[in-house]
Amino acid sequence: MPAAPATCLQLLSATAPPAPPVPLPFPRCKCYGSSCWVVQATTRSAAAAAARGSGWNSHGWRTRLGSRMDLRMPHLVDTAPFCSVVQAPSSPSSHGHANTVHHPVTVPMSFFGYGKAKVPDVVQAGDPVLHEPAEEVQKEDIGSVHIEKTINDMVATMRNAPGVGLAAPQIGVPLQIIVLEDTTELMSYTSVEECEAQHRYPFDLLVIINPKLTKKANSGSAFFFEGCLSVDGYRALVERCFEVEVSGLGRDGQPITVTAKGWKARILQHECDHLQGILYVDRMVPRSFRTTQNLRLPLPAGCPRPGICMSQFCT
Repeated sequence: MPAAPATCLQLLSATAPPAPPVPLPFPRCKCYGSSCWVVQATTRSAAAAAARGSGWNSHGWRTRLGSRMDLRMPHLVDTAPFCSVVQAPSSPSSHGHANTVHHPVTVPMSFFGYGKAKVPDVVQAGDPVLHEPAEEVQKEDIGSVHIEKTINDMVATMRNAPGVGLAAPQIGVPLQIIVLEDTTELMSYTSVEECEAQHRYPFDLLVIINPKLTKKANSGSAFFFEGCLSVDGYRALVERCFEVEVSGLGRDGQPITVTAKGWKARILQHECDHLQGILYVDRMVPRSFRTTQNLRLPLPAGCPRPGICMSQFCT
């Protein structure tokens, strides 16, 4: 496959001198933007190509993309979403003559291994990007292709995990951007009693650029087990302020202020910590670190019990 683009460019070059028909192995791909086309490597003469039309050159490669999708192989169609399709040959239109071009059919990209758009991997603890402060996003960059792609990748990665929040450094981008979202579906994995104890409620997607977090004085604090997609498979007890206010810029570049309590406040504090190069394990209660399999085992003596404390100090 690495040699295919060079071969395609040679075949499609308008300035290349005429070459004799060369049979090529199937399949070969040529990509234009988001669409990739697989074409039959057939042998045909320049005269036959001219008779067929400008869509084909003398080597049997289809050089102009069509819009008609002729589905003739339904048993190959993957019902999962895919980004683009390929054109592949079906049966010959005549009895195997050398100058015959096969009709194209539509097949999912996933059939050839190109399926869905790749979701970025979550960077794991130890990578320097997670342990250094992130840079502010310049206001003039908000709305740019790079920032929009970063946000889209963050949201896709968070939902794919699934998780309730993500910071840009977690996909290797050292910028001050956070996304968070909690849904009834995600909450269904936790008991109703636990959600009530955590003051956890669903909320729509939030995108905050260059967030600044302020802890509400005298709002109390809460101890609950916390996890992180960048410390996969582990949990620890972490004390967080019960109520916070976060100001920053929205995806459209306009100022935004979010006041949150309970679990939403915890998510905001967790994600804002990421932007300062801080992981939850840097704030965890000593001796509370454990695997997810051991989450329900008793805490050591001296560790605070999970819950909300409305006083300034909780023990």
